[in-house]
Amino acid sequence: MIMYRHYPYRVVATAQAALSEDRGRQATRRALTLLEVVVATLIVGIMIVVALNALGAVTRSSQSFGNRAIALGLAEDLMAEILQAAYNDPDDEPLFGREGSESASPRAQFDDVDDYLNWNRQPPQSRDGTPLADRNDWRRRVTVERVAANNPTQVGSSSTETGVKRIHVFVEDRDEVLIELVAVRADTQQ
Repeated sequence: MIMYRHYPYRVVATAQAALSEDRGRQATRRALTLLEVVVATLIVGIMIVVALNALGAVTRSSQSFGNRAIALGLAEDLMAEILQAAYNDPDDEPLFGREGSESASPRAQFDDVDDYLNWNRQPPQSRDGTPLADRNDWRRRVTVERVAANNPTQVGSSSTETGVKRIHVFVEDRDEVLIELVAVRADTQQ
């Protein structure tokens, strides 16, 4: 707002000077300074890095979840195979572990639970010994232990028959255990 006082010429001149000064400011403010460009670029760069890190975490989590689902299927398949086998060897003198003819054979020859003792294959294999596709870094391994009949958490001696065996099936990816299944098998023939 311009107010006129006793000196109209001076007021007009002051108003014109203010207008030209304002135009000068507008002309210089239309362009970005180098500092503003650098700061804006830095902020956008930081936001992109944060967004990519979040996306990477989501992708890894999704992949991990999918791997665990596949590992569970592999572990359940092997555990079902073991639990369908006889408690003791039906043909030979029962030994704890593989009998002589089964030591170098594929799992297709395993006929009792403890034949799977310390079985360990990388990559995982089907029962006939064929490696499973796309799982070269994965491993399936099995431990079998004789345990006390009244307390399956108490490991017994491998030389003393207790009538109960505890089976652990592990599925690993690069030595990281993805799934561990535990089952107990009792001798129903006693």
